Amino acid sequence: MKELLAFLLDGLHEGLNCVKCKPYSEAKDSDDRSDEQVVDEYWGNHLARNDSIIVDMSTGTFPRYMMSSLSWVSTSRH
Repeated sequence: MKELLAFLLDGLHEGLNCVKCKPYSEAKDSDDRSDEQVVDEYWGNHLARNDSIIVDMSTGTFPRYMMSSLSWVSTSRH
């Protein structure tokens, strides 16, 4: 069932992707940069190739929440 759902979501994403010409971006080493800088670079590269409502909903561009032991806690950056 997971494979079917992944296949359907991938097909929807490709159909709704606003990026038609996907640029190549080479992954660089961290070279003593902070984790935040590396993550921002990788996220920018990802968004340069993938821009659809499916990506927005499934990869955390909407505020993310995680379950703590007692309640929901927002993990989005402001």
